Amino acid sequence: MDEGPDRRAFRAGQGTVDRDNVDLDANGLYRAFSGVGIGLWDWDVASGRVLTDRAAARLLGLGDDPGPVAMDDVLARVHPDEREMVQRARDRALRTQSTFLEEYRVLRPDGSVGWVQTRAGVLVDAADGTLRVIGFSSDRTSVRTVRERVARALDHVGDIVLVLDEADTIVYANIEAVRQFGLAPQEIIGRPAAEVLLAPVRERVAELRRRRAEPAAPGKPGAATVLEIEETDRDGVWWAVRMFTIPDGLVVTMRNADARHHADTERAELIGSLSSALRRSRQLLDVTVELDQALTVDELCDAAARSAAADLGVLFTGVTLMEDDGPPRVITRPHSAFLTRAWARMPDFGPAVTAELLRTGQPRFDQNRASYLRDFPERAPNLDAMSIDAIASLPLVVSGRPIGVLLLGWPGPHTFTEEERRFLRTLVGPFAQALERARLYERQMSNVEMLQRAVLPRTLPDVDGVRLSARYLPAGRDIGIGGDWYDATVLADGTLSLVVGDVGGHGLPAVSTMAELRHAARAYALQLQAPADITTQLSANLGDQGDELLATAVVAHLDPTTGRLIWSCAGHPPPLLLAAPPGVGEPADGAGPRYLEEVHGPILGVDTAAAYGQSSVRLAPGARLLLYSDGLVERRGRSLTDRLVALAEAAMAPTPHADPADPADPDLLCDHILRAVAPSEREDDLCLLAVATG
Repeated sequence: MDEGPDRRAFRAGQGTVDRDNVDLDANGLYRAFSGVGIGLWDWDVASGRVLTDRAAARLLGLGDDPGPVAMDDVLARVHPDEREMVQRARDRALRTQSTFLEEYRVLRPDGSVGWVQTRAGVLVDAADGTLRVIGFSSDRTSVRTVRERVARALDHVGDIVLVLDEADTIVYANIEAVRQFGLAPQEIIGRPAAEVLLAPVRERVAELRRRRAEPAAPGKPGAATVLEIEETDRDGVWWAVRMFTIPDGLVVTMRNADARHHADTERAELIGSLSSALRRSRQLLDVTVELDQALTVDELCDAAARSAAADLGVLFTGVTLMEDDGPPRVITRPHSAFLTRAWARMPDFGPAVTAELLRTGQPRFDQNRASYLRDFPERAPNLDAMSIDAIASLPLVVSGRPIGVLLLGWPGPHTFTEEERRFLRTLVGPFAQALERARLYERQMSNVEMLQRAVLPRTLPDVDGVRLSARYLPAGRDIGIGGDWYDATVLADGTLSLVVGDVGGHGLPAVSTMAELRHAARAYALQLQAPADITTQLSANLGDQGDELLATAVVAHLDPTTGRLIWSCAGHPPPLLLAAPPGVGEPADGAGPRYLEEVHGPILGVDTAAAYGQSSVRLAPGARLLLYSDGLVERRGRSLTDRLVALAEAAMAPTPHADPADPADPDLLCDHILRAVAPSEREDDLCLLAVATG
């Protein structure tokens, strides 16, 4: 359509404007805008002339005169801090022929400052392409005043605060954000949030917007519009981030949580360290208790191997102990005869590290066999025999003196943490002390046993018409050697002297007292003193020593020719008289079994002035007599009467494996009684002397 020369249309999109007929003051629409505080203006870009209504003139800081002004005069009223921004936005709108929307401060004639929001559209002359901009401005001072107050408050918040518009552009950043990001305010404001925020935070921003956009299901609340996360930046610093939506955008706050995270980490490490220390302390206590209960070197090595396997996953445990009077002692768990022989053949007895550890006193930790074999390549067969890879070699030191080496082996490579190394160094100390104690105990027990064996008769006398057999069993190893003894001696008149005694207590004092009593009883018997005189003299001798040791004893004299037995019992368990087995001799003085229950005086040493009595009985051919110590029949928590009944029943029962031609064999009788009556876990030592006549 021909519009004619007098009417030039300006088009913007699908609309047209007739600029020859524009009268801003006369137009009713403009008056309506003015009534609500909105000012209209028209800028002819080619001439630079700007026409304003009165409201626009006041808003733009031009006073009350709506007359035409130059665009430069309008820009001059823009606050200097926003002037460059407004110019850039204006030029961009002209260049792209797009909408212009900015909010900025204006300098008013009275010196005050007001906030204005300006929105404008660019119109293009269809004929000659000239540009014309028509826009309107509104007062934003009151709104901005509230925002500025909020912004001033947020500027003093210690957290980073960012406000994003609906396009995720940063429209506000507080002072802490400027400081933390290291950017000037103008480099942050107007910048896309994606260029500033952490990647995980950007993803959560998008998630939060998606949640907000999701419609709520009927009867259910809408999606959450607040998210809280913690993330690290590229420097590994932890940030606590909180995001929440607002009507026209989104707020992101960030707080440096690095100190708290480090504190949490340190606290967790401390708790872990304390827990580990507590666990190791319990393990060390358990091991120490078990070591305290073990008495011998073998028992200690068993305890160490069990604990090492259970607590550390150790497969092999080996101990080499240096001995003062012989070759080193080797104990392996599990036992390896090959390894013991291999270690014995080596120039340095034991593990290859023995000489090194004994010289330096420092442990060695090899995390794998390659590390060990670099120094000891010839020991590869030994590692194969042990089926181990990683090795901890620990010196055993007591009072600064090395006594041996403890070797622990793992089936595969093993990383020794500092905590585990400390535990092993700590553990090896009590183990070395326990080994030294066990070696001392074994030496003492060996010496005491040798002494005890030395004072017990090596052989029993051979007497016509009488056969003798004796047994001695020590107490358990945790009890110690006791003072039980037996003796049999042929006197000058052909009488057979028999003694069984028991010194109270255990250890060297008991053995020493037992030796004195045995030799004294034999000496008095050789002087042909009667049994009553012997017990009387023994009690007086023991009481005069004043060492508080007491003893019991049965002293008996047997005439092999007549079978007459005279005995004196000093507080000792009663002898047991057994009838002859069927087909052997005839019983006399009543059929057995029978306990000779007469007690002729108190325990030896209680009363030095006591005069002991004696009794007599005739033993028929084939009869048997048992003299024994209380270790055979006494049990903790058991009736002594019941135990004596059990002994009598066992003694009268047919003896297994006995020769039918010799059912009264005292050797077989002793073995049978010990199997039937003697406890497997002995709380006391015991001795048994069996006499068979005929």
